[in-house]
Amino acid sequence: MLDPDGAWVDELVECERVKATADAQAMVIMAGLCERAEDWLAERRTVGGEIYAPVRVAEEPRGRDGTWRGATSHMR
Repeated sequence: MLDPDGAWVDELVECERVKATADAQAMVIMAGLCERAEDWLAERRTVGGEIYAPVRVAEEPRGRDGTWRGATSHMR
């Protein structure tokens, strides 16, 4: 038997648990950063007296016409 006392399997299970916890925490942090980015963009969406829709973080990078919609797309 490769792991007669089960120590390596136990350690592997613990590593997987720690990894899952870290992945969940990373998702919480990313969600918070996305929310802050959307708020930051919403505050800056008025350009030259005109109101533009803020860039959505989850949008596709290209529009229907194939042109790039980057971080400055709200200024077009």
